[in-house]
Amino acid sequence: MKIISNFCRLDLVLKLISAILIIAFPLDQLYPVICPNMDFLSPLKILSGFFVLFIFRIKSFNASIHYKKEIYLLLSVVLLCFISISWAEPDKFRAFVYSLQMFVLWSFCIVSVKYLKSDFKFVKRLIFGMVVFAAIVAIFILLGFFSPSKLSVSNRIGFGLIGLNSIAISMGYSAMLGILCVSLFSKRRLLQIIFIICICVICYLVLRLGTRSVIWGILVSFVLANIFVLKKKDFKKFILTFLIIIIGCVIIYNLDIVKGYLADRIFDLNAETITNNSRINLWLKGINWYFSNPLGSGAGNEKGIYMLFDTQSKESHNTILSTINQISIVGGILLLAFLFFMIKKGLSIKNRTLKYIFIGFYIFFLIQIFKGSLLQTRLFWHPIMFLLLTLEIDFLIYEKQNSCTSKLDTSEV
Repeated sequence: MKIISNFCRLDLVLKLISAILIIAFPLDQLYPVICPNMDFLSPLKILSGFFVLFIFRIKSFNASIHYKKEIYLLLSVVLLCFISISWAEPDKFRAFVYSLQMFVLWSFCIVSVKYLKSDFKFVKRLIFGMVVFAAIVAIFILLGFFSPSKLSVSNRIGFGLIGLNSIAISMGYSAMLGILCVSLFSKRRLLQIIFIICICVICYLVLRLGTRSVIWGILVSFVLANIFVLKKKDFKKFILTFLIIIIGCVIIYNLDIVKGYLADRIFDLNAETITNNSRINLWLKGINWYFSNPLGSGAGNEKGIYMLFDTQSKESHNTILSTINQISIVGGILLLAFLFFMIKKGLSIKNRTLKYIFIGFYIFFLIQIFKGSLLQTRLFWHPIMFLLLTLEIDFLIYEKQNSCTSKLDTSEV
């Protein structure tokens, strides 16, 4: 009985730590601004490291995590990072730290899924808490608490020591997950109203940050998710929602909610703007470099590649290309295989609500990884955790729906 009691306590502790890390995700991105030069002492990073202690119980995971192929593909990428230390140039220590970060985040992802998947009610609270907390952080950002200069609706909000795109992406994930999960709170109208207000606050911040892959990524992901999952009876509701979004964009543009350079940046989508995007030049330089260096730079040494070129950015701004440039084409193939198997499994989800959430979130995730080098960051691993969690919950629903011993509460799915 004592062993069972201790296990139950451990189960609860891991769920609570997972919840803290997920809910505080946007604040973690701001930690370098709050505590400069202390990034590795971030409490959230230290808590993430806690999960490494439990990943070695992998044998027990085999019986309870059902999407092993995807998990082991990711583990192969992590192991390849460690192997690349042997040829990493110019900094082998950076390669080791990068690889260790990857292993810690992989451990967090897998352990969190194991301990969260069987309690859907807790997952719902977690999503609600994440969106509300992101909205609170967004309000402080909009009030200028984290910016060194005066804010203006004509310019993007800056954060001094860190790139604003990482903040925009983390907020974008919160907004996208919130939009996709609004229906989960349909039986509690007050909570749903609070939830929607928080989503609106986050979306306004995303506009003020001006990261186009996030702004238009939310719209594209929402539309495509509805097209993939929509039933004929819901078509009118979708058209109405889409028209409201378009009207909202027109109002934003004409009422100077954002204006000047910021408005031009968001709404200028002509062909010339796209073809002249500096990221395309970065991709071409990275591809040309790799042809002469087939092993790659080694994990964590991407910056050394772009220091050879006359570019302001020191990364490829593409997770697939970044992976190839660091740990070779083998790493890129493993990552692409993971993405392929994930969408294949996602399209086979039986529960329509969970399928809608998965498809929308997956598309948004895909857009972000093709616009940023995110492999060793929470901006890559936190979304993967949610995607795997969605697959696992769907599996449990249809495995246990006829079992009277099932403890899975899915009454609002």
